[in-house]
Amino acid sequence: MKIALILFSHIALGLAGWGIAREFRSVSTPQQMEELRTQSNRPRSVSTMGSELVRSIETRWEESKAATALLAAQSGPRDKILTAISGLKLPADPDAAFHILLASDDETSSIQAAALFVLWMESDPKPALQFAAHDEELRAMSYDDEALELAGESIPLELALSMEDGHSRDSIFAGLARQLIDSHTIEELSILLGGLETDLKSDLSFHIGNQWPAERLDDFGRLVTAIGDPEMIALVREKLPPEEMARWIMRYVDEHPDPEFARSVETGGTLMWLLRDEFKIPLTDRLDRLVKRPIYSHQSPDIARKNTMEFLARHDVSRYFHNDGPDLRYAFHHSEIEAPEILAKLSARFPEYDAAGLLPALLHQQLSSEDPNRAAVLIAELPDTERARVIAESAWSISSLGSLSRVLSNFPVSDDKEILAYRQNIWQEFTDRGLDDYGKVYLRWISNLQNPLDRKMALEAIARRIK
Repeated sequence: MKIALILFSHIALGLAGWGIAREFRSVSTPQQMEELRTQSNRPRSVSTMGSELVRSIETRWEESKAATALLAAQSGPRDKILTAISGLKLPADPDAAFHILLASDDETSSIQAAALFVLWMESDPKPALQFAAHDEELRAMSYDDEALELAGESIPLELALSMEDGHSRDSIFAGLARQLIDSHTIEELSILLGGLETDLKSDLSFHIGNQWPAERLDDFGRLVTAIGDPEMIALVREKLPPEEMARWIMRYVDEHPDPEFARSVETGGTLMWLLRDEFKIPLTDRLDRLVKRPIYSHQSPDIARKNTMEFLARHDVSRYFHNDGPDLRYAFHHSEIEAPEILAKLSARFPEYDAAGLLPALLHQQLSSEDPNRAAVLIAELPDTERARVIAESAWSISSLGSLSRVLSNFPVSDDKEILAYRQNIWQEFTDRGLDDYGKVYLRWISNLQNPLDRKMALEAIARRIK
């Protein structure tokens, strides 16, 4: 009997180390919790149970409240983890408790394991961080990102910066960024980031931008100015809807005291792509900014503005057909609407492009793949050279041998070198597709072409491809 009692006491002491994990899994309903509370309130003989086991039960009762609160919660993983933490005490051996929890493949255990790790990081960050860096089970659990991010919100800065690059550091940095945004001034953040080596600065800057609150964008602008890195603007691109974001950057540029720095932001990719994509912004504003792109720097102001207008027109018309407008290509394909009717709709939608005479050619590019013959009316009045250019620019959309034949039937017949070059471009554009999709059939089709000029151009295109 004495031996049995000693053995039982040793088991009880062991339970105190990992009991939290077992109780987290087994106590999941109010009834079970009440039973545990009743049992813990019954008189116990120390000679029967041992004082350590009594304290273990009383502690586990407090810890088990987290499980019930967790199950009742209807919020996301972050809130569930925080709820679990509120009723949790760190066990003597968090490593062992963590693995016991992970042995149960269910959401409740995953939430509790995440809560245990966050509490461990708050209480004893160095061993917890070492555990995170090398334990594959942590990275494999369901809520590892949420746990690491929450841990990052309280981790000492020096410890976080000492971490090796990898998944754990990336998630820790997301939480660390929130911590720094809340606790540091703009000047302090600037000094901190400026003192880091390049890769570390890049990683932490990314997370600071990603976590930056949208209502404090002006403060982020001051941080960008203090650090002197115009490319950092890209880190907050998604904080506002595109139109609002573009207007915020334009205001930042216009109010910046350093013209050279402001121009770097203005001609950077973030604003350029926002202005390209967002046609809710007046066309004049878009032109005035985009014309400053480095690609136009060697051109005269008039030529640069003309090319910028064409660039925007191509993008806006394409987006209208593929994203924002009605499915007019489908209607055209099924002869429910004709090209001139679609042109009228485009002219009403884009009056500036209509006034510049850009829409017929752009619409031809959209419709020629559906029916080249019916689309040809859009460019029938153009000079031969211009008509040849438009048809050649639409060659990317040719998808079949029959479509290629119809495109060539509408091509101007001329000995002009420029027109012949455009015709050769059509054959060059289609050659890869013809060989890949049709193989020997394509070669036989070429040999049967009635027009010797097309037969010659097709063979030359194949020869260039072989080279």
